[in-house]
Amino acid sequence: MSALAGSIGYIRRDELADSAADAGNPDAAQDLYGLGIRLGLYFQVLGWIFYSLGGGKGLKLASVSITIPILVTWFLFASKQLFSPCEAFIVLVLLSSLNFPAKATLYNDSKEMVRETTGVVMLLLVELGICGALLWLFATLVKSLPTLLTENAAFFFAKVPLNGWFRFLGLVYCAFDAVTSIISCSRVCRVFYYRSKGDKNMEEILKKVGFEETDTVSHVLHCAVLIVAVLAVELTIKWNHLAPITDFQSPGQLIPFTTGIIILADSIFVLSNQIIGCQKIILGIGSSKAIQPSTSC
Repeated sequence: MSALAGSIGYIRRDELADSAADAGNPDAAQDLYGLGIRLGLYFQVLGWIFYSLGGGKGLKLASVSITIPILVTWFLFASKQLFSPCEAFIVLVLLSSLNFPAKATLYNDSKEMVRETTGVVMLLLVELGICGALLWLFATLVKSLPTLLTENAAFFFAKVPLNGWFRFLGLVYCAFDAVTSIISCSRVCRVFYYRSKGDKNMEEILKKVGFEETDTVSHVLHCAVLIVAVLAVELTIKWNHLAPITDFQSPGQLIPFTTGIIILADSIFVLSNQIIGCQKIILGIGSSKAIQPSTSC
């Protein structure tokens, strides 16, 4: 794969910087933020919003199976300094926008937290990895990475330089986000601890650790995050004259894109069942075996 070839250094920094082609690293444009990857992750974010509305059930393991390779490749590129700061920023915005609504599904269905233990653990590892990557980016990488003919600009409700005041604002936010993520991970660990001790009452366990069900404000916030993430990614690509791959015949683009479509379709099915269950309760024809609606009903 081009990402692996780039990670072992067969493309040198000076060769990339002196290239007369489009700005940025062509390997990153293919393996980290190509059109298929971006659309697939956008679909996944929308799917996780629907999952959250539908009670928390979701294909967590399928989702993290895409995000983990992207995150690992990001660390490889960063350690070898093979892409520009704005490209590093684009990838982390994509992953962060996905993980934000995905975490919310943990709070909506306590049974799913136990059933999808592997997916939940990997989701939390991705969250911690993103926090570490963001801190690394704003702390040092915005200064040390080569610009590779980019303008080193990003979207923050306007065009801002990555190595200016926005860098320090990002550091403050990322430090706060890292603390809250560690607290969230510790709560999930406590849930599994209480379960291992034989406590089977998940409602009581969730009260002990301080989990609260996602409310309407959170759903609106998730939608706002998706809109801002799309604007940030697409405008940053445009402003820095990047040329991500648009060929869907490449497996690196087709796999995330297809996974995003599957997760979105499944989330629509889950949300539809939730709505039907709510309607049965409202109409008084629901039975004890009907789908149990969330408090949003």
